[in-house]
Amino acid sequence: MQLLLFPIISAFAFLGGTSTNDRNGRMLSAMAAKGKVILVTGGNRGVGLAICNEILSSPKFGDDDILYLGSRNFARGLEVVESEIVHKAKLNQVKAIQIDVTDQLSVEHCQETIQSDLEDNDRELYAIVNNAGGYAGADIQATLDINI
Repeated sequence: MQLLLFPIISAFAFLGGTSTNDRNGRMLSAMAAKGKVILVTGGNRGVGLAICNEILSSPKFGDDDILYLGSRNFARGLEVVESEIVHKAKLNQVKAIQIDVTDQLSVEHCQETIQSDLEDNDRELYAIVNNAGGYAGADIQATLDINI
């Protein structure tokens, strides 16, 4: 199973919007699991980091919820988590994870790691915020691979 096959709920819904449909428009059932898991790609800086902090400061982010801060470079993601740039009150609920959305093996490893957490801790994948993006200069195909 690929990571992108999980049900995706918009971050808007988590942060207070009203959408509770998956990407195919089906209504989702009430959460039965112990906690929610959210993955934010490109979460180690800029807009992605702001999204992480907004999620962590939301009253809807419960004590059993986990946020995966995804970054292409694991060390940079870990540095962000360890330096408490993320919302300090929920630091123990943030995990750095390496994911390069242009590398299938990286995506599969990320999926396996998150799937293991879901199964081991009675959690449910709640949202994927695909914030990863970039510009590869004159290499149009590389830019498209990163962003689409």
